[in-house]
Amino acid sequence: MGQIDELTKQYMQNPEHFADLFNYLIFNGENVIKPQNVSDVDPVLIENIYSDQDSDEKKIDELIQRYRDVIRYVQLDNGGFYAVMLGVENQSYVDYGMPVRDYLYDALQYARQIEELKRTHKDDGRSKSRDELFSGLYREDRLVPVITAVIYWDSDKWNGPRTLKDVLAYDKRLMNFIPDYSINLIEPYSMEDEDFKKFSSLLGDALHILKSSSDKDSLRELIDKGSGLRSLDRETTILLNKLLGSNIPTPEGKETIGMERVSKAIMEIRQEGIDEGRVRGREEGREEGREEGKILGAVEALREFKVPDPQIAENIIKSYNLTPEQANIYLAESATTYGNE
Repeated sequence: MGQIDELTKQYMQNPEHFADLFNYLIFNGENVIKPQNVSDVDPVLIENIYSDQDSDEKKIDELIQRYRDVIRYVQLDNGGFYAVMLGVENQSYVDYGMPVRDYLYDALQYARQIEELKRTHKDDGRSKSRDELFSGLYREDRLVPVITAVIYWDSDKWNGPRTLKDVLAYDKRLMNFIPDYSINLIEPYSMEDEDFKKFSSLLGDALHILKSSSDKDSLRELIDKGSGLRSLDRETTILLNKLLGSNIPTPEGKETIGMERVSKAIMEIRQEGIDEGRVRGREEGREEGREEGKILGAVEALREFKVPDPQIAENIIKSYNLTPEQANIYLAESATTYGNE
């Protein structure tokens, strides 16, 4: 998981991929966020949790520290200037606590903004009301919105919770009093062909290939149809090889690799998996056959000693951990195979 996590993080630190992701998520593919308008934010989130020790001194009870995969400050001018903080969390597995984790990340990001405002206001010389003095904030202060996207780098369906309420056990009468939080999930499994076309960078191609990689027919159809797929660069090829366990030839420098060679490499790794599965299946089949032979032999031996079928069934159920239905099947098969009734 470590290498995949690092590669996906590096991939999404690319300003082009980062901007493309949120243009898809927020603006339905419209090119609103420009890579040049994206700037880095410290990914380390630290928050001190205090309890009052006395009126003049506070004691630190707990120090919370979290690391965000990617967090950026974005300036937008789309009919009015404004700013937003956008974060990306990369998942190569389903985290069943993801809504809580994202909720915490966003809350800590807001807490950091409040602390920065308090520091700015502390000695600014402005006259403050009682409420402004105690809160440390001015009434007109506003925070920058924080939006986090979760990318599930897998071809399977995300089978985990998508909202905070999904992970809570509560009486329905409490529902209206519990604030909810939803994750912004990018899940290739649920995306349609038209969705991938809304991306302008190779991020969309990588997600499209990832979705189709688990099914030979889907991958072949994807290549045959073209679907607007472009040749892959070195960065995307390295990422897909790690995600899929494939051996797509890695281009050097600014070179690219065509989709036919990509498809061939993915097909090869799928065929290796199929061949391995067949070998394992034959081995398991032989073992299963040996077990069935033992049970049928036991039934035949007991019948030769004129043991009644109900007693034979009881015997093989106990000896081979069978259900009554399975025992009856073996009795019937023995009668057919050996001609005994």
